[in-house]
This record gives sequence, C-alpha cells and structure tokens, in this order.
Amino acid sequence: MNSGPKLLSLPILAVALCAGAALLLRAKQALAAPVVIPPYTLTTLTKFVPPTGATQPDDLAVSSDGADLWVGYGNGVDTTGKGGPSNAVEYDISSGKVVRNQHPGSSGRAQDRSDNESNLGDRE
Repeated sequence: MNSGPKLLSLPILAVALCAGAALLLRAKQALAAPVVIPPYTLTTLTKFVPPTGATQPDDLAVSSDGADLWVGYGNGVDTTGKGGPSNAVEYDISSGKVVRNQHPGSSGRAQDRSDNESNLGDRE
C-alpha cells in the first residue's frame, strides 16, 4: 500500500487551513476600525434625526459650501429601480435641523414634504 501522498497532504492541508483562518481574522480586524487621513476627520452623525418614516439611510452628500448634508433614506424600497417611498433629506450641518424633506412622487419629480419650513427662513 502506498500511503505516502496521503500522509504528506494532511499537514499541508492543515497549514493551508490555519493560514486561511489567520488571513480572515486579520482582514476582519482591519475592517473593524476606520482609518482617517489628515486633513479629514471622522464624525459620528448623532444630531441628525430622520423625519418620521425615514429609515435605512444610504447615500450621503455634502453641499459645496459645507453647510448642508443630504441623506437618502431607502425606507425598504425595491432595489431594482421600481421606485417607492424613499426620502432625500437636507440637514443643516451646524444645527442638525431638517431643512428639506423630499419624497419623490410617482411622476419622478421630487415633492417637498417638509414640516419644518421655518428653517428655510432662519438660514443665513
């Protein structure tokens, strides 16, 4: 009986499995902590409260003057492009207040659904 190749392949398999597990663990550790490169900073968005019914934040954009943050909320809509009740919410970065809450209508045009119209007059 020739058992040489089988005996040799078991240690190689064990080493390969250990090396693969070590790589996966190291990759998971690398993903655990975000890295910020100066001059940029990382801030947790705690003061931005979504409007009623706005869930699953997705896309983020900052205005060119750095005053406003736009957040797209998916609200569980179909991901194949069929549309649904999503929101595009504009926040004042300094105060965290909602400036505008847009909800695309069935025609595809954005309809303003802001309950906070007075914020527009407070802006400088």
